[in-house]
Amino acid sequence: MIALKGPYDIAVNRQANGTFQLTTDWYQEHVEQQVGKNFSRLLQLYGVHKTSLEARRKGYMVTRQSLKNGSIKVMITGGAMS
Repeated sequence: MIALKGPYDIAVNRQANGTFQLTTDWYQEHVEQQVGKNFSRLLQLYGVHKTSLEARRKGYMVTRQSLKNGSIKVMITGGAMS
């Protein structure tokens, strides 16, 4: 479960094929205000964190920048760090 501010949370359900499905109540846009329409901001942040973790694990330097339109720019630089 992903706990949110307000009356509704997000359930994370493991599917038979090993993937995960997110389920919530979209009533009155409480959830949408926090995680974006169809979980868009939540999924974007997951992608940013997963990418950053894997790049750092391989020795790359990672920086990120929040853009005015709400998206996040991830910059991966350098080779293996000493």
